[in-house]
Formats: sequence, C-alpha cells, structure tokens
Amino acid sequence: YDATFKRLASRDQDLEVKECAIATAGLLISSLGDVLSAKVGECLAVLLERLRNETTRITALKTFARIAQSPLRLDLTAVLS
Repeated sequence: YDATFKRLASRDQDLEVKECAIATAGLLISSLGDVLSAKVGECLAVLLERLRNETTRITALKTFARIAQSPLRLDLTAVLS
C-alpha cells in the first residue's frame, strides 16, 4: 500500500503511472479496505483530488465505482460531502 500511495500522491509523474497508481489504490481499498481502515480516508482524499483533475478523471471515476461496489461496505461519506 505504501508504495502505491507514494505514487498516487506524487504530482510529477507520467500520466500512465498516475493512472496505474489510481487503479491499484482502488483495487487495494476495495479488497483490503477493512485491513487498511486507518489509511483509507487519506487515500480517498487523494482519489477525490484526482477526480477533479481533467486528465485523471475517468480513471478516478472507475476507481470510485470499484470501491463503491466492494463487498466490504466501506464508508464513503467523507468524499460524498
């Protein structure tokens, strides 16, 4: 998770690396969100920031869809407000 979050939070990367970091973060949260519960909030905040960026918007939207469909029933109220 830490390696993925480092790439996710970094701003000076190629678009392909950003998109892969976004997708990987979504996969980690949707699969291991209950184990990573302390770190989910900060990751969701960065994903929300990527959703506001025009170049990463579609990947971030797909990632949020994956997280929302997770069987873990993660709390997304922090990013819905």
